[in-house]
Amino acid sequence: VVSVASIASVSLVLSRGVGVDLQGLEEGVDLEGLEEGVSFGPRELAFYLQTNMVSERLRNSIRSIRRFCPEAPVYLLSDGGPDFSEEAAKLGVFAARAPFRTHEAVYLPPYNFTCRGYLQRLAEAAKWAREQHASHLVHWGE
Repeated sequence: VVSVASIASVSLVLSRGVGVDLQGLEEGVDLEGLEEGVSFGPRELAFYLQTNMVSERLRNSIRSIRRFCPEAPVYLLSDGGPDFSEEAAKLGVFAARAPFRTHEAVYLPPYNFTCRGYLQRLAEAAKWAREQHASHLVHWGE
């Protein structure tokens, strides 16, 4: 699962609180010409990955990001798991660690997902991405 959001839109959602009105969301999205391709500068896209363990699948995801966006900032969040600092240094990405584990799907253990908690983690990643001069944040789901 991959989703992309403008960092400004993430900031707007967070400044208004957790309640988000999605009505009319598609009105502002212009899909005209997307089949021709969209281009971004080398650091305009930042990537956000959340996991509780470093796996070969995660390493392959980061290699794929590096293959197509070699200069893109990557934010790797340890979801209550171990400290990923050493592995992140090897992979050339930024490591952060959440104090407790949660799953992004409410129906999966440990059953403690909240929109507020999810948006707070996303806001921290967006703030970091903005500091890296990125204009868009890609949420790369494992």
